[in-house]
Amino acid sequence: TWTAMTTGTGAQLRGVWGTSGTDVFAVGTGGEILRYDGTTWTRATSGTSQELRAVWGTSRTDVFAVGANGTIVHFDGTTWSAMANPTDGNLLLAVWGTSGTNVYAAGQGCSVWRYDGSSWSQMSGGNCNHKYTVWGTSASEIFLGQSNRAINRYNGTSWNEVYSAPVGNVKAVWGTSGGIVLAALVNGTIVRGVRGATVSVAAGSWAVTPQGNQLQATATVR
Repeated sequence: TWTAMTTGTGAQLRGVWGTSGTDVFAVGTGGEILRYDGTTWTRATSGTSQELRAVWGTSRTDVFAVGANGTIVHFDGTTWSAMANPTDGNLLLAVWGTSGTNVYAAGQGCSVWRYDGSSWSQMSGGNCNHKYTVWGTSASEIFLGQSNRAINRYNGTSWNEVYSAPVGNVKAVWGTSGGIVLAALVNGTIVRGVRGATVSVAAGSWAVTPQGNQLQATATVR
């Protein structure tokens, strides 16, 4: 059962992430950050008034939130603080990483930003489409969902397009350790890719079959 929770804020909440059911973070407009302890949501001091769009971390003492005007803030278990970053000021929409020394942020514009534990640096995102979501399994397998209906994959060296949807922007990507990648698009579309530990999914190899108001795609893995 889904039940409405009392949050104590009127902000529009944009992102949520947690380490457990008793330690959850939510972020939103006006720099709003909330933390849930299993009983109550509590407002935190974020140190920014910029809209925050996504949150991700490695633990309760290592959490990143990103948002408007290239804003990146970090939580060390006690305090949220702004991170020095070289971003171009574009809206950041997504953050994800494999560890606290390998974190990726992406959003509007051409770039993806990587944090190595000391500083953020720019890397090419393969194109200049808006990047709505980032998710992966390792530093050599990262997926971007984009505004041009495409999914791009990073193999540790370069970004390559592995899928172009027939309709809609790719708004979310998630997968499993068992080799399945799911992507959610606008217009009620979901696509499904199959990968392996060293997968390279060939562009154009996705066969799409209508299923009601969804589309399911199964990729050829090579």
